[in-house]
Amino acid sequence: MNRYVKSVLYLIFLVGIVYAGTQPAPADSNNINVETLDVYLDCDDCDTDFIKLNIPFVNYVREPQTASLLIKIIHQNTGSGGRRYTISFFGHKAYNDINQKLDYISAQTDSHDDDRRGITKTITMGLMPYISQTPLASSFDIEFDQDADVYFEPSDPWNYWTFHIELSGDYEAEKSQNQLSLTGVVKANQTTEDTKVRSRVKYDYENEEIKDNNETVNSILRELETDFKIVKSINEKWSYGANLGINSTTFRNIDFSISFAPAVEYNFYPWPLSDHRVAALSYFIGAQKFNYIETTIFGKKTENVFFEGIGLTFEIIEPRWEVYSYLRASHFFNDFKKNKIELESNISLKIIQGFSIVFDINVERPHDQIYLPQEGATRDEILLKRKKLATDYELALSFGIQYSFGSIYNSIVNRRL
Repeated sequence: MNRYVKSVLYLIFLVGIVYAGTQPAPADSNNINVETLDVYLDCDDCDTDFIKLNIPFVNYVREPQTASLLIKIIHQNTGSGGRRYTISFFGHKAYNDINQKLDYISAQTDSHDDDRRGITKTITMGLMPYISQTPLASSFDIEFDQDADVYFEPSDPWNYWTFHIELSGDYEAEKSQNQLSLTGVVKANQTTEDTKVRSRVKYDYENEEIKDNNETVNSILRELETDFKIVKSINEKWSYGANLGINSTTFRNIDFSISFAPAVEYNFYPWPLSDHRVAALSYFIGAQKFNYIETTIFGKKTENVFFEGIGLTFEIIEPRWEVYSYLRASHFFNDFKKNKIELESNISLKIIQGFSIVFDINVERPHDQIYLPQEGATRDEILLKRKKLATDYELALSFGIQYSFGSIYNSIVNRRL
């Protein structure tokens, strides 16, 4: 037998061993029947492996179209610095009329492990109305801790105020260049059913030095942003508030700026439904004072302007598609040609089984660049992006498609290597 025949026989032998080792083991009588409850879990910010390992009594499928139950999890930041996870259950097929929604609220001090355990426990409770319709119901026992302090009125010495301080720095260096970045942020927020207060102070400093032959280029960027916003609820749809801003930025030629703008907002849906429906229209009017670092293209070193604008927020979250859009338009009263239009939009669609599309667009038409310096920007400032340049538009687009196929079941967790 020549060497070639021996090699082929040896390869066939190895393939046979590997194939035999990968065959599924005989079904165990204790295993869950694949027809019990097919679940599609939709959460972009969850530890899905942990959930699957701790809720093993359902079958996890890969596509929502094949599921008998769709679980969608979204989160919103709470006023105390934690998160509110809204867990929606959408029944399909035999469970078509069984829909519900549960909330899990984490604290600012909770760890990642606390969050994933709380989410998993809430999902488990939400699965019970569906499990009760299957033969698996007889395998469950429900217990209640009679010693638990279920009903309580929280005593909050901080009156719902939360504070956040952040300091960060970054330094990079090599033979021909080095860069130093420093950032400081201070936040103070309060959130109640009737009032929302947001205040933030942020300072950025960047210093970049580049050596090219015998020339050294040094570029510095400084930005200070101070924002204070208060919003009061009138009813489930109407709100009013005001925003105060103090800013300084070398990037936009602003030595000092202060603005104040009252606003009113109407949501066509009640705000308690904001976890999946928002259609809010707002109107604001205000004044702003500018002191510039350099004389502007309009020959101004300082000026006061009055402005007004509208904003429209539209958001829908459904089991198989999501849409978010924000449109804002404003202008100065002294010259209506000095205006600005901004659009931010995100669309996520699950078209058919295994095929999904994601589309993002951010577009801006800034005809209100009254701060641009008269002398323009140097070549170094343009290359290092240290000065805002005149433009008629700004556009950012992103697009993605995804297609997957094969087995619809996705219950097994294997984290080896």
